[in-house]
Amino acid sequence: MPHFDHNAFDAFALDHGVVGFSQEGFVLASGRPSHWYANWRNLTHEVSTMGILADFVLDYCFDRALHPAFFYGVPEGASPLALIVQYKYVCERLGGIPGHPLVMGRKSQKAHGAPQDRFFIGGAQGSSVILEDVTTTGGSLLKEVEKFASLSNMPVLATVSLLDRMELRSDGNTVEQAIAEYGISHFSLTTAERILPQAYKRLQPGEAIGRAIEGEYREHGARPIRLLPR
Repeated sequence: MPHFDHNAFDAFALDHGVVGFSQEGFVLASGRPSHWYANWRNLTHEVSTMGILADFVLDYCFDRALHPAFFYGVPEGASPLALIVQYKYVCERLGGIPGHPLVMGRKSQKAHGAPQDRFFIGGAQGSSVILEDVTTTGGSLLKEVEKFASLSNMPVLATVSLLDRMELRSDGNTVEQAIAEYGISHFSLTTAERILPQAYKRLQPGEAIGRAIEGEYREHGARPIRLLPR
């Protein structure tokens, strides 16, 4: 029986204002303009909600038989989440079994030392699952995948994002396809296709924003997303 509840996760995110809309629009970290955003800070800046979020991540990963030595967050946004996930994973679900390091990534590589010390804070060793909060084109996530690929005996079991915006990269691939080129599966707890229509219905930002977002997904979406009634 699955542990992860998609509907409960979407509701949890929406109840805490993760998804929002902008009349004027803004530029994403990927460089693309958009009229909607996903921001997990309301959840990740509070210990009580971070714990619930971590349990959702663990349930999702357990359903996919992902049992790494450690969870690792893309620096710096997903680092706190990965630390809490790792702590709860080992202490609450594995009964405190040794051999599971607590690892953070360095935003900038150190100029000296062993490879693990240059890239990481903590004794990074063994298999990992890489966590990201939001994926658009996956640039930051792919940098971390490349970093792990350069190291020996540190396989990445999977990459997992909280929310995939489901946009195509400049090469025409999705994030999932780009990660697959490294022989790694990419998963997302929710996607724009799932959560965006729910947010639009809840917040009712107006027809102009609905049309603008539908246009965004016609132009560079993995699939069209319909928000307005036909």
